[in-house]
Amino acid sequence: MAMAASASRMSRPLICAVSTTKDFVTVLKQKSQDLVIKEMTIASTESIDNAVQEATLCEILVAENDVISKVLENPGKLKWIHSTWAGVDKLTAQWKKLPGVILTRTGHGFGQLIGEYVVGQIISWERDFHSLMASQRDRHWKRNVGKTILPLTRLNIGVLGVGEIGKRGWDRCEDVDGYRLLADLKDILVNCDYICNVLPSTPETVGLLNNGMLRNCEAKRAVFINVGRGDVISEDELIQAIRSEWLGGAILDVFEKEPLPADSPLWTEPGVIITPHCSGPTITSLATDAFLINYKRYMEGKDLLWKCDFERGY
Repeated sequence: MAMAASASRMSRPLICAVSTTKDFVTVLKQKSQDLVIKEMTIASTESIDNAVQEATLCEILVAENDVISKVLENPGKLKWIHSTWAGVDKLTAQWKKLPGVILTRTGHGFGQLIGEYVVGQIISWERDFHSLMASQRDRHWKRNVGKTILPLTRLNIGVLGVGEIGKRGWDRCEDVDGYRLLADLKDILVNCDYICNVLPSTPETVGLLNNGMLRNCEAKRAVFINVGRGDVISEDELIQAIRSEWLGGAILDVFEKEPLPADSPLWTEPGVIITPHCSGPTITSLATDAFLINYKRYMEGKDLLWKCDFERGY
């Protein structure tokens, strides 16, 4: 469904921009001085409530998901809501359909950032940088003699998910061998050195790698990288796959429960690297670009990019 613009858009719509810092709105104004913006900076629960009230009086809202989840209860005059996040699974879990408003996400910029994170982690794993750093702390001159080190161009990397995030970052590798369907999942797991999950959380992807699915990685002992969503596999199943040596290790940026509880065995599991959901940080310049791309389309009456499909879950 195309978003119809009002007659030639002689009057510019009022935008409510809500952020935890002033940087977002500052950069937005620098890039497009024609925007009519009501700026709201949130620093507490009370300020979130105030922002929600102000947002319902505007035509457009650009904000983080915590604010959007409350606004959706009563969107008021809003016609278009834009999330500065790439993932909207918390919103789709809360709402089965949108209450008369279009919701878009930031589908621009995260692909490169997450792709660089994945490539960086693979290089670090292949070169055993973590062991080298430990040797430095111990003042121990230890070379990894005998360890097989493969360049990116010699590795088979299976990427689960081929959206913008799944397609970016692989230009440093030799090529893309091909695309596979879900029915080919076992074949992908058998033949890859690294399995990288970038899938969103949807009814179809929750638990996708449960029920011993990672046993198919046993021949090559693939390393599992998760930058998608943690519920693609349960923590118990993942630990079983590592301890059973189906996997050669795991690099985890997302988890079933976040923040990862202090008593989770993943913290101390050998062969596991943990980062606190930071593979795809929101970069202000990229997030504002994404909004302005869609704002131009909105003003021209064109269909918006990166619209959320609540039936599919993203």
